[in-house]
Amino acid sequence: MGIIIFIYILIVLVAFDGFYTLWSVNSEALFPFKFRDMRERRKVSGMKGLWGVIGLVLGLVVPPLIVEYGQIETYVMQAILLAIITIIAGVLMLPGHREDKIMVQDYLNSAPRKTGLTFFKDFFQAIKKKNFMLWGFLHFMYTLLTGLLIVSLNYFIKYNLRGEAEDLILGMSGYLIVSIISIPLWIRVANKLNNNKLMVSIGAFSMAIATGLLFFATSIITLLVLGCFVGLTGAIFFVMQDTINGDVLDEMAILDGERLEATYLGIKFFIGRLANVIQFLVLIIVHILTNFMPDIDNQAFSALIGIRLHLSVIPAIALLIGSLVFYKWYDITPQKSEGIQQKIRELGF
Repeated sequence: MGIIIFIYILIVLVAFDGFYTLWSVNSEALFPFKFRDMRERRKVSGMKGLWGVIGLVLGLVVPPLIVEYGQIETYVMQAILLAIITIIAGVLMLPGHREDKIMVQDYLNSAPRKTGLTFFKDFFQAIKKKNFMLWGFLHFMYTLLTGLLIVSLNYFIKYNLRGEAEDLILGMSGYLIVSIISIPLWIRVANKLNNNKLMVSIGAFSMAIATGLLFFATSIITLLVLGCFVGLTGAIFFVMQDTINGDVLDEMAILDGERLEATYLGIKFFIGRLANVIQFLVLIIVHILTNFMPDIDNQAFSALIGIRLHLSVIPAIALLIGSLVFYKWYDITPQKSEGIQQKIRELGF
């Protein structure tokens, strides 16, 4: 029976990741082509971030309303409900992803497409592009942070705070409210500052610090308060991530002599999936080293410290490193970005 469950879970995970990547690559590949103006990019990126926050919190908040620890049927119910929400959201997104005929024709006329490209050839070409790899590295660290945060919260609430599944709703409310309120503010700040590199570096660095502070949460209330800081700082990254995507992909188009957004984004998502693997390795290693016992409610002190580490300290260090490396070597400055946009217009991209 165990092997059947394992095979079933493996198939479902592969199918989920496959379809998610198929959607994400094609969705994000449209961004730099549909939105050319920098202020428009920041606005759209911020709006995507806003809905992303709402979706993320719904994914965290809805299950505790239904799930009861130890009751398997409640997990099935929440899976069905989330699937329905996802299908409705997917249908509503279709009009915004539709390419008009002018856009398609412009793309077809922009440059001749190379033939004989394969994933591995593209991958080895991509890793030679400094700014793309620096952005991929920061994306890797950010994905590791968010993945560890999401997974660790249930551990933290159940074992460290001795709470119930529904306590996650209160614990996440500060993050949700502050993120939604601050996204419009950060869009205005980004337009005023007009420095995408600096903004995303500040966002990543400050989010790392805010995440590290979660180590000191001792109750649902303090988790709520500290979650406000994570939401405030994380909103900067939400506003800027697609804007930086656009900057990098525009530069890649000039370097390659053609637009290969889907190729680079496919590689970027591949890097993100590696972060998910590292996330689970972190959990396994920390739990083994700290003597975490999944079958008991009263964990040893070392196990409780381990949960705090993979909730806060480890992801904070990861994103802190990512932000410093990105700021040090990423070189698409506002001046260089203007030159890239000028070249894009000259090439008809």
